Amino acid sequence: EFFRGKPWYVSSNAGGGDSAQIFTAGGYRFLHIGLQFNPPNSTLRWAERVMRRYRGLPTIISTHDFLDTQGRRLPNPIVDPAAVDPEDNNAEEMWDKLISRHDQIFMVLCGHEHGQSRRMDRNRSGNMVHQVLADYQDRGQSVKDAGGKPAYTGDGWLRLMEFDMSGAVPLVRVRTHSTHYKASSGQMPNYAAWYRPHEQPKMTDADFLAAEEFTLELSDFRKRFDRRGRVR
Repeated sequence: EFFRGKPWYVSSNAGGGDSAQIFTAGGYRFLHIGLQFNPPNSTLRWAERVMRRYRGLPTIISTHDFLDTQGRRLPNPIVDPAAVDPEDNNAEEMWDKLISRHDQIFMVLCGHEHGQSRRMDRNRSGNMVHQVLADYQDRGQSVKDAGGKPAYTGDGWLRLMEFDMSGAVPLVRVRTHSTHYKASSGQMPNYAAWYRPHEQPKMTDADFLAAEEFTLELSDFRKRFDRRGRVR
């Protein structure tokens, strides 16, 4: 009820566990669908109904557990809820049942696994789907700075995505920014020393920083979508 009547609001499902919104960037309208943790089959059916309602709008899916820190579509090793309840779906089942089947989905965002990774795969139409993990809840340098006991605070880190649709190949520029430190990852001299050892111990410092600021090239976006929100 809180969001009803907002111009960007579409609908929700499962008491707000799933929701959908519309936003505009670079002259295009985008559909964003947020799905609950290990979404059940009923959620996937709801998402399909939303996409039918907004057929052809370039669509971003956000969900909780999808990629691990190595870029694999594997469940958290602590528990795989999809193995407990056959109605629930893990990442690979989500890919098979929903994401790969609908060409208007071009990006998936996720968290849950502490760290960052990304991958690209072609869907059943042969077009690319960008999948991006970012989860910073395990970070607690700000507590150490204050002389406190170790604790997870997240240090205010979040991902910012800037859509540049002006060129022949649309771009999404991604950077990692802290509202606490009021700086991006590349501006913090100790960034890799603080976080790399427990998030990506096999990476070099340079690779770790590069994983936090990068550009996604939407090479097939113009082929797939037009400005009126229709799949070409």
